[in-house]
Amino acid sequence: MATNFNIIAIDVHSDDQPNQQLLIAFEALLKDDHHKLSEFAHNYYSPLTLDQGNFLPPLSSLHKQHHMLRETLQSVRKNCGTRLDHLDTHKKLSAVLFAGAASVTAAAAAANAKMATVAAAGASAAILLLELRNWIHSLLEKREAAVKKHKEITSLMIIGVERAINDLDAMIASAKSMSENGGGRKKRAAMRKRLRENATDYNNNVKGTKSEVIRFLGLL
Repeated sequence: MATNFNIIAIDVHSDDQPNQQLLIAFEALLKDDHHKLSEFAHNYYSPLTLDQGNFLPPLSSLHKQHHMLRETLQSVRKNCGTRLDHLDTHKKLSAVLFAGAASVTAAAAAANAKMATVAAAGASAAILLLELRNWIHSLLEKREAAVKKHKEITSLMIIGVERAINDLDAMIASAKSMSENGGGRKKRAAMRKRLRENATDYNNNVKGTKSEVIRFLGLL
């Protein structure tokens, strides 16, 4: 009797592999490359198929992978929050600095209003400062919007992995009941049915999560 596990691109003997793939995908996402995260979603959020056999080892391994993935996602989300705080600080600091520079330029121009050359230079400097301020503000706004999107998709993936963990908890409990309780044919058939129902819930959830991640990537 065998257990058929259809977990594409994941080696159940290498628990760090999904986390490494995820980190690489998020690094690529920072460079506006959505392909790697899309590929990760297609590979990781794959259905599992259970045949008769000892379900506990593969289920336990997959359960561990999901827990490690959740930790990685939570770390990424925390990092996004830190980056958003830094960007907010930079925006406020930039606004203060440019406001001060504009005030100094205006004061210098006013003090030398009778000198046409100085006044013209002051006006040009004010325009240049305004354009530079707008450019930096626009750059910070774009970076902030990108990090917010990354934080949102990370939160979406955390919700998905938590659902998967809950489904796996139920499957492991059912598998343990089958291995420990024994029982007659009808009882074991009922346990197998419950386990397959749990597996169906898991598959539906990972399919839904994959669809949501792919859809969200299209909005980035």
